[in-house]
Amino acid sequence: MTTLELLVLLGGTLAKGAVILVLAEAGSRLLRRRSAAGRYAVWVVAFVGLLALPLLTLALPAWETPPLVRQAAPATDDMGLRHSSMAVATGMEMSRASQHAMMTDMADEPTRDAMTERMPAENRKHVAIGAAAPWMLGAWLMGVLVVVAMLVRDLRQISRVTRRATTLRRGPLYEMAHRVAAELGVRHPIRIALSREIEMPVTWGLRRPVVLLPSTARRWDESRRLVVLRHELAHVRRGDYAAHLMIEMACALHWLNPLAWRAAHRARLDQEQACDDRVLDLGTRSVEYAQQLLNLARTYAIPGGSARGALAMAAAATLPQRMRSILDVGVDRGPAGRRMLLAVAAAGLLVGVPTATLHTWSGGGARAELLSQANSSDPLLRRHATWALGTEHWSGARPALIERLQDTDPATRGMAAWALGRLGGRAAVAPLIAALEDRDAHVREMAVLALGDLSDSRAVAALAALAADPEPGVRSVTTVALKRIGGDSASESLARLLRSDPDPHTRIMAASALSLVDGPRRIQALSSALADPDAGVRITAASSLEKVRDPAAVPALLRALDREEDLDVREALVAAAGASRDSRVTSALVRVLSGDVPRLREAAAKTLGEIGDQTAVESLIAATRDPDHRVRLTAVRALDALQAAR
Repeated sequence: MTTLELLVLLGGTLAKGAVILVLAEAGSRLLRRRSAAGRYAVWVVAFVGLLALPLLTLALPAWETPPLVRQAAPATDDMGLRHSSMAVATGMEMSRASQHAMMTDMADEPTRDAMTERMPAENRKHVAIGAAAPWMLGAWLMGVLVVVAMLVRDLRQISRVTRRATTLRRGPLYEMAHRVAAELGVRHPIRIALSREIEMPVTWGLRRPVVLLPSTARRWDESRRLVVLRHELAHVRRGDYAAHLMIEMACALHWLNPLAWRAAHRARLDQEQACDDRVLDLGTRSVEYAQQLLNLARTYAIPGGSARGALAMAAAATLPQRMRSILDVGVDRGPAGRRMLLAVAAAGLLVGVPTATLHTWSGGGARAELLSQANSSDPLLRRHATWALGTEHWSGARPALIERLQDTDPATRGMAAWALGRLGGRAAVAPLIAALEDRDAHVREMAVLALGDLSDSRAVAALAALAADPEPGVRSVTTVALKRIGGDSASESLARLLRSDPDPHTRIMAASALSLVDGPRRIQALSSALADPDAGVRITAASSLEKVRDPAAVPALLRALDREEDLDVREALVAAAGASRDSRVTSALVRVLSGDVPRLREAAAKTLGEIGDQTAVESLIAATRDPDHRVRLTAVRALDALQAAR
C-alpha cells in the first residue's frame, strides 16, 4: 500500500470508529434502566469493533455509494481529460484506483508541477494531501506510541510494586479472600498481596490475577475487608482486566478521537458499577457499601486518576456516579445473561460489518462546532464541548476555555479549569489563580490540579493560601499541585500542611509529596510527622524518609522506633532506617531482630543485610535458629550479603 492509501485507511478507520462509538452511546442510553453489566457489554463490543476496523476494511469489499454531485474537470487537452474522472463530489474520498493512478502519473517532478497547475481545485487538494501523507501518518503513529508507552510504563510500575509486595499465605485476610473467591466462583489461581507502595486496592494480571491491597489492610475491620475483596474478586470473575487492556489499545489506535476517551471513561464507570452490583447482590447493604467506598476514597484516593496498569477500586473520576447508583433502590443489578450477551454481539456484527465497508466523508469545522457548543444555552452541551476542547490540545481553544471559567454551571467551570491544565500555556495561570476563589469547592479542586499541570511557580503563593480553605478535598489536592510544581516554596508549603492541617488524609498526602519535593525544612517536617497521632501519617512519613535516604533523619527514626507500638508503623520505620545505610541504626535493628513479632524480625534481618555492618553478624547467626522459617531464610540471605560486602 502507498502512503496515501495508508492515510485513507487511517482516516476511514477513525471516522468509522466515531460512528461505532456514537451508536454504542445510543445503545448504552437505551439500556440505561438495565444493569450496568449489560451496558458494559455494549462498550466491550464497541471497542472490539474499533480494533477490528482496519482488518475488516481491508478484508471486506468496499460499499461504493454514488456521489450526489459530480464536478467536471476542464478537458482542454490530454492531461485534463486524463484526470477529469477523478473530480468527484466535494467531501467524497477518492477511490484507491484513482489515488494509485494519480501517484503513478506524478512520478516525475516536471510532469507533476505542470499537471498540478492545470488540475481542478479539488484534485490539487488531494495532491497536497498526498504530499503531506507521510507527516500525517508519522504524527498519528507518534501519538499511538506515546499512549502505548504510557500504558507499558504503568504496567511495569505495577509489576515492580507487585514483586516487592508481601504475598499472603495465611491469616484471617487470606482465609477471607479464598472464601470470597469460592463465593464468586473464581476458578483462576489468584494472589493476594500487601504493599506499602499503594494507597488504594487494585486488581491486575491475566494468567494469575493479583489483588494488591495497602499494607494497612491488616488493620481494617471485617466489614471493609469483605466489601473490598468482593469488589476486587468480582473483577477477576468477570475477566475485566483483559477487557481493560483491550480498551486501552483501542484508545491508542483512536487517540485522535475524543469520543474514544469518553467511551473508555463510560466503560470504566459501567465496569465498576457492575462489580458494585455484584457486591450488593451478595448481601452487602447499599448504605454500608456506599459508606465503605466513600471512606476508602477519602482515606486513600489520589486526585487526578489512577495509573492505567491496574483497576483501582475507588477512582475519583467514577465515584460520584457509582455512589448514586449504589443508593438507587430501583436499579437493575443483575448480571448480563446469555441472551443479553448474544443480542449485543449480534448487534455489534450488524453495525460493525456494514460500517467497515463504507467509504468515509471528509469534513471540516469540528473545532468551530465545539466552540459554538461551548456557548450553547444547554449546560450539558457546554460541559461536553469544554471537555472535548481540552482533549484537542488546540491553543486556539484557550480564550473560550478561559471564558467558561465564568460559566453559570459549576461543572462547566470545573471542566474548563481541567481543560486549561491539559492545554498548557502561561496565559491560563492568572485566570486559574482567580478560579481558586470560586464559591464551588469542586471548581477550586479542578483549578488547583490544573495549576499543578501547568507547573508554574507563580501559582505557589496562591496555592499555599489554600491551607485555610474550609474544604478538606481542596487542601488535599493542593499537595498534588505543589508536588508537580516543586521548588523550595512548594516544599515549605507542604511542610506547613504536614505540620498543621487538621485532616489526616491531607497530612498523608503532604508527607508523600515531600518525598519528591526537596527543601530546607523537608527532613525536619517528615521527622516531626513520625510522632503524628494518625498511624497512616506516621507510615507515610517513614516511607518518604525511606525514599529520601538522608542521614539527618536517622536520630528521629531511632527515637520513633523505640516508642512506636503500631506494628505497621514499626515495619515502615525499620525499612526507612535501613534505607539510610547508616551504621547508627544497627543496634536498634538488632533489638527488633530479637523481638516478638515474626514479620518485624524478618524485616530487621533483611535490612541488616542491606546495611552491610559487620557488627550484626553474631545477631544474624542467632537468627538462623529463629522459630519462624522466613526469618531463618532471611537471616541466611543477610549473612550472604554481609559476606559479599567484606
